[in-house]
Amino acid sequence: MPNLIIVVALAALTAVFAVINSTPVSINFVFRQVHNIPLSFVILISVLCGVVMAGIMALIEQSKLNGQINEAKKQIKTLSSARNLQQGGK
Repeated sequence: MPNLIIVVALAALTAVFAVINSTPVSINFVFRQVHNIPLSFVILISVLCGVVMAGIMALIEQSKLNGQINEAKKQIKTLSSARNLQQGGK
């Protein structure tokens, strides 16, 4: 139930944001110009692009950390086996 309340509140804030920032703007890309796009749409798309890029960077970092964890587990297994051999196979 708390999640539903949060989602409804965010949806309401998004709707208010869109109404307040409905002024049409023009965007100049390198090879193209787009006219009469609502400012709220431009802002929301920019935020979504930022979220996607941050997510990709987080996945890359997580992948690196998982690799380090796997290497550490291999070292632990190797050292544990060596210790058991030194202790007489116990």
